[in-house]
Amino acid sequence: MAQRRVIELSRPSVGWAEARAVAAALRSGWLGLGPVTARFERRFAARVGARHCVATSSGTAALQLATALIGLRAGDEVIVPALTF
Repeated sequence: MAQRRVIELSRPSVGWAEARAVAAALRSGWLGLGPVTARFERRFAARVGARHCVATSSGTAALQLATALIGLRAGDEVIVPALTF
């Protein structure tokens, strides 16, 4: 049987600091919204000079929120890149 080749699009860079942060978040009892998410939103907004920031669980959720915020409606044209992830 031939061996399958995998083409990597990106490799995650996760070290001990990230692993500790995830473990701390899991121990906190907050798996979605909570103090870590709220702190991230505040810091990110400050970093990019925005008044508000909303963290989402996925890129798809972020795009759906963005289209709602700009008032996109059925039949409107949307042009996107071919590589979407």
